[in-house]
Amino acid sequence: TCDYTNILNWEDESKKERCIHCLAWDPSHANEFVTGGSNGTINFCTIVENNSNNVRLHVVNQTIPLTLVEHLNNCEITSCAYITNGNLVLCSTNLGFITCWNTRINVCMLHWKADQNEISYMISIKHKLITGSSEGLLKLWNIEHLESNITKSANFNNSTVHNEINFGLTIQDEFQLDGAIISGGFDSTFDMGIVGTTNSSLFCVCWSDRSKTRLVASHTNTITGIVPIEDTHLITSSEDGTIRLWQLDDRDEILRFDANGLKVTCITPWENSITPTNDCRTSPVKNIITKIRSIVAGYDDGTLRLFNLLYAQMVLKLHPHTTSVTAVHVPVNNTIVVSGAKDGTLVISSLTQGIVLRVLNEQRNAPICSIDSKYLPTSIGNEDVPYVWSATSHDRRVSIWKSNRHFDQCQLNDWLTFVAPPFAPDGTSYENTKSWDAYPPSLAYFSSTDDNILIYVGYGIEKLVQFYDIETKQIVRTMALSQWCNCFDVSSLTSDDEHNRNNRLIAFGTKDRLVQIKDCNLGTFQDFINNSDCINYVKFSKTHAYLYTTSSNEIFIWKVLLY
Repeated sequence: TCDYTNILNWEDESKKERCIHCLAWDPSHANEFVTGGSNGTINFCTIVENNSNNVRLHVVNQTIPLTLVEHLNNCEITSCAYITNGNLVLCSTNLGFITCWNTRINVCMLHWKADQNEISYMISIKHKLITGSSEGLLKLWNIEHLESNITKSANFNNSTVHNEINFGLTIQDEFQLDGAIISGGFDSTFDMGIVGTTNSSLFCVCWSDRSKTRLVASHTNTITGIVPIEDTHLITSSEDGTIRLWQLDDRDEILRFDANGLKVTCITPWENSITPTNDCRTSPVKNIITKIRSIVAGYDDGTLRLFNLLYAQMVLKLHPHTTSVTAVHVPVNNTIVVSGAKDGTLVISSLTQGIVLRVLNEQRNAPICSIDSKYLPTSIGNEDVPYVWSATSHDRRVSIWKSNRHFDQCQLNDWLTFVAPPFAPDGTSYENTKSWDAYPPSLAYFSSTDDNILIYVGYGIEKLVQFYDIETKQIVRTMALSQWCNCFDVSSLTSDDEHNRNNRLIAFGTKDRLVQIKDCNLGTFQDFINNSDCINYVKFSKTHAYLYTTSSNEIFIWKVLLY
């Protein structure tokens, strides 16, 4: 046996810096291949082997014909594909052109405008060609007579490029997919295949019955929010700028909102809606039995957007913040939204009027990590101020407010500051890091079974869960944690179910991939490490039968066996 390790190295000796974007091997000549790169450069390469110790690479450099582009610096070769017996190779460009080259004489024989956008994918088998564009347009071409028509062309000479003669190129069919086409594989007849896009989707394409089926879909960046809809559907947001509705039984994406380049930083549900004024299209949410009618989303440019799920449209846009929105919350049975930003500002806005009602600066200079509220029945709370709500910032400060139904009256009821060491968990001081990212977030949510209890988790002297009584203004209980908490959620059990109340669960997520489920009363726990990255969100379903966790762009669905 021979060792072919590092048998040949080749470097472009020209002084121009060029990138190689694609490479294709000649199917009929094992020692030949072609590469395409920047500045419209195409390299025809032949491996020449005189003996076992003398191997060299013969390279012929060519460029895209100047008739196609004014400046070659703007032209990039994006993909290459051999056709028929290997005498012809097709090279696509970022300008939507396809050039056809004769590999025996290294001359461009033909070019045509195959797409209005960059051709990011190309494959050829027998007499068919498939191209995919950066805008998701997949085309099937018939090139059966291409080679014979080029050979028979009476006008052919080594210096002429034909682009006006009909060489038998016809488009048989095309499909529009959800993103730039970057990969694919087809059967020997090109009738059926799998195509991948930059939106993390896999499509099964069948040309014979003109069908396309999305097999796999996912976010392309970190997931930033979860909203369960019953036990059948799930809404997620991501830094990729999309909000997606998933059908859980088959993991299929059935609805999507896109913000055109902005990052979605947080979402919250709203059980009301605003009817769009323009033409309305049918939404799959109309077939779902749920009280959730809308989604309020916060973005990294400081805006809030309201999406009507019933009509699959954005119906309102607000700009209450000058920095990225970090938390958003809609109190139950209300039409206002409370949002927090990276600079620590809290803003109360009206969803029905589309205006900012109030700005609170008490927690300025530290990002808001969480906002939560509780509606107190008149028999428990003050009839004039039935809402109690909290806002928690990254500097371990928690403000507790009481508000009336319209939230035009906000009374600061309590102010909590939790102590912590003067350094981050990794030992560095804040003066050295100058960033809150080195510290675990501070999170506080109201108990689902006790109207007076606020559950707090954050960085401190010890790793603890602390239960604070807002009436007595005392910490009434603590529970130890094994790691610093990055997110948590309390199972939404009803307080009149005594059996379930004694088995109330809290789910915690950490930066070390750990998901921990704790019994709130007994303190017993179980750990799970199936996630592959930092746990960003944990959320119980409405029936507390499922737990959803996210890490990076992954979604895990857990069946809760004990509740």
